Amino acid sequence: MAKMADTVLKKSNAAEKELEQRVLQYAQEKDQRAEAEENRRKKYVLDRNNEIKKTLDRQLEEKNKLKQIEQLKNKEYVAQVIAKDEKDRADQKEKDRNYIEKMKAIQKFQKMQMGEVEASKELKYNPDAGSLVVGGKQDKAKRYLDGPMNNEEIKMNRQLLQEIGQLKKQLGDKFPSNQASPVKSVSKSAL
Repeated sequence: MAKMADTVLKKSNAAEKELEQRVLQYAQEKDQRAEAEENRRKKYVLDRNNEIKKTLDRQLEEKNKLKQIEQLKNKEYVAQVIAKDEKDRADQKEKDRNYIEKMKAIQKFQKMQMGEVEASKELKYNPDAGSLVVGGKQDKAKRYLDGPMNNEEIKMNRQLLQEIGQLKKQLGDKFPSNQASPVKSVSKSAL
């Protein structure tokens, strides 16, 4: 019996050891699975964080590129606006200069017609240059019709021209420039 008891005890001890080994093996497998799961989660989080970082870096790079493109476009636009402004100013200066030259020529021409200044070569009628006087047709004697008065005409109409000049000064801007003169017409024989 003692042998049987030893055999039963040995079997019982062997079963307990086997159970302990299974429990220990199960615990080790569970720990390994838990560690593998933890590693998988860490790797997933790390990969996800890397992907987010790459996406954010790409978005930041795109944003910087767009910002640079916008700055270049703004610089181009500013350059265009400045160039247009300079061109407009140059055009306006040219218009102003032409206007002043035209006004001076008109004043000189009017003074010549009134007899205050002798006729000069530059005030002679020039149909190609677009004279101040409308017309410019030549008669058979090669004189310009509707052109500036010659010295004889100026002498003959001096009084009338002076009256027109005084009337212009009095009326200012109200003086009709392209209409019939408000001054009474005077025949050449009356002068």
